[in-house]
Amino acid sequence: MDYIEIMEEITSGLTGDYRRDFKYLEEQSEKYRAHPMNTEILRGIWRMYPDIVPPEKMKEVGQALRGMDLSISKTIEEAAFQYQKKDPWRALDIIGPLVRHVENADGERMYLDDSLSEYRRFQNILEELLYRFINKPERTVRRIPQELDRLYLMHGSILFELKRFDEAEGALRKALSINPVWSAAMFELGEISKVRKDWAAYLKLMRECHGTIYTAVDLARFYRNMGYHCIEMKDYASATLLYQASSAYEASVMLQSQMYYIQQEVGGALPEYDHAKFLRMCKERDIPPGPSNTVIGVCRSAADEAERLGRHVLAMYFLSVLQDLSRMDPAEADRIEARMARIKKKIKG
Repeated sequence: MDYIEIMEEITSGLTGDYRRDFKYLEEQSEKYRAHPMNTEILRGIWRMYPDIVPPEKMKEVGQALRGMDLSISKTIEEAAFQYQKKDPWRALDIIGPLVRHVENADGERMYLDDSLSEYRRFQNILEELLYRFINKPERTVRRIPQELDRLYLMHGSILFELKRFDEAEGALRKALSINPVWSAAMFELGEISKVRKDWAAYLKLMRECHGTIYTAVDLARFYRNMGYHCIEMKDYASATLLYQASSAYEASVMLQSQMYYIQQEVGGALPEYDHAKFLRMCKERDIPPGPSNTVIGVCRSAADEAERLGRHVLAMYFLSVLQDLSRMDPAEADRIEARMARIKKKIKG
């Protein structure tokens, strides 16, 4: 029998008595443990459990799951607090046991991809749309309920501070496997490439990261990172243009520090920003001169579709992303602002 036939046969054996059905599903799990598609079958059985639990019991299950989510979130926040206090050892003591528990529990294995499903967690609807547009998944995309992405990002960041770079890379790549379009994890991985002076890997990662950036803050960081690479190559003219472009998206203490460093290296005042020179430099260095065309296209299409369906608040969200990214294009910013004003009128009345 194929997968569908097996699942249909298992489903047909359910009685409606949740105690008997729990036992029955455990027996079926054991029966197919050695089957070539055992992973897919076991997960299919696992997804049946919510359907056989009575509503009054589901409340208890829901509370337990929320408690688990809160526990993970609380641990991440406690570790982040110590991390920000510059105490990475204490942060690791807090988050390490949870990471080991997750990795050793069946829970993590339940969220490994198989031939039928892939398991992801996104920060918002835009990230999911970007993932689907870029990767065009053929398998069913299922949501991981726990914040395992944030858990591994925090773990990787702490390990980086402790200079345990190989372990940090492993944790960050786990975060990216859960959310492959997450710029936060890509930026952290980039820091490891910086330390290793692996500029080929660094540039490849930064260009990949650019393709999914949807905030001005992250776009500013992208240009600062590319500027840092130019400083390492002693190309101070390109670095200056990149840092100046970054400042259009976000003011940054780091940016001011790097600009001062460049001044000391070149021995004089830096020229005013020249957009034409910036565009030429980007073409020569294969650096995208502005936000990702993919992000812009997905946001525009999503805003159009949301407005067509009368989902005006959602349309405003996608337009606000476009507005945030249009800081170097005043004409485009004005067009977006005018459209948002029209939608606000629809929302009000």
